[in-house]
Amino acid sequence: MNIYDQEEAVDRNQIEKIKAKEGGNEKILIFHEDTSMFPFLVEQLEQRGWQVFTVSRVEKVVAAFLEIKPECLIIDVQKESGFDLLMTLNKKMKQIFIPIIAMGTDHERNKRMLAFELGADDFFVKSSDIDKLMVRVKRHIERKKVFDGVLMVDELTGVYNRKYLPEIYKQQSEYVRTKQSFCMAFIDLDEFKSFNAQYGYKAGNRVLQFFALFAKNRINRSDFIFRFGGEEFVILFPKTNVKEGEEFIRRLLQEFMTKPFNDGGHSYFSSFSVCIIQVNDEALLLDDCLKKAQKALAEAKENGQTKFICSIGGMASAPRMFRVSIIDDDPLIRTMLTNLIKKMDLSGDVHIDVQSFTDGVAFFHSDWHYADYDLVILDRIMPKMDGLEVLQRLRKEKNRDQLSVVMLSSRSSERDLEKAFELGADDYVMKPFKIKELEAKIIRFMKRLEQQC
Repeated sequence: MNIYDQEEAVDRNQIEKIKAKEGGNEKILIFHEDTSMFPFLVEQLEQRGWQVFTVSRVEKVVAAFLEIKPECLIIDVQKESGFDLLMTLNKKMKQIFIPIIAMGTDHERNKRMLAFELGADDFFVKSSDIDKLMVRVKRHIERKKVFDGVLMVDELTGVYNRKYLPEIYKQQSEYVRTKQSFCMAFIDLDEFKSFNAQYGYKAGNRVLQFFALFAKNRINRSDFIFRFGGEEFVILFPKTNVKEGEEFIRRLLQEFMTKPFNDGGHSYFSSFSVCIIQVNDEALLLDDCLKKAQKALAEAKENGQTKFICSIGGMASAPRMFRVSIIDDDPLIRTMLTNLIKKMDLSGDVHIDVQSFTDGVAFFHSDWHYADYDLVILDRIMPKMDGLEVLQRLRKEKNRDQLSVVMLSSRSSERDLEKAFELGADDYVMKPFKIKELEAKIIRFMKRLEQQC
């Protein structure tokens, strides 16, 4: 399939079509103004298995480069615009090694010298044998792979290293100038140091490799993942707001928590905590973002694992989702509680999401169980799994600072109350209960959540 666009940089539809058909083949970006030759060049490159994208306007090249992340650039320097582009790339991408092949006519020696001075790695004469160009492209792509492996890739995990992060962050800030924010997710694997201490650093290294491969295979090609250090990772999401970033990370966490890490005949499950920052101010420095994210995560993780912190511009709080689980075998109570909670008058920066379940078995078998939730309203007597059994299992997975539990029961025995509180219930409501009483308790738990965040 010939991807050839004379007027605009490659759009997302084009990219998705290429992804679906070609998979992981190397990508070549061509800037051209010679419409007579370049269709033939594109065809020759594609026949050899490369993905080819073409741009005919200088102002679109940088955006296309950031979107596509090609392994090689071919630039037509027959006109002055080609040299303007070389100059622009030389200024904006000094820290990135990307082989650039300039193309011109054979009698323009001065232009060849100028192309090299402005950063071109090679020069190809248009009238030359096209097979020679194919050999050069292949050689440059192979060199880039070696270079990237040495300088930009973390040796242990295979994702980008932290030395490459400042340059990519700077590039993404270019989008902010055109009112296109981007997101940064700072990820910290939970209880990693304890795992290392118990099973050894080699097993810990394999956990890092497991997570890096897992995340790398799920982010988009336009996204960037870095190992920041130790068990910390950073993901940059271009042209993404904090809500979109949070939705993706929540799905990533939900799946990761259900994927066993198998090592030495044993299976382990892990999780991570994350701070997501939306950058909508080009003046916001990377170091400031990282410091805010690390501080926020450190403070949150003192109160338990698997924390989400979201912010706009690294400062303002993003809308917080308050998640409530209702576990009760009485359909009338489930419906009544769901309607009550959904109609509650919340502050403007808090949204509410409610899920109900017929019993504890249905709850633990649901995807919702693996997500973040803040409050569980739990019936004491249920079929299949008793309410106290559900509470006991919940407290093994989440501590008091991560989750609040309100027990519902028609029993008034003091022993029932004592047992519920021993197992970690935060409050207890007797049936039949007063709506205002339950509503007041839920609001209290929400205020406690806001104080933690």
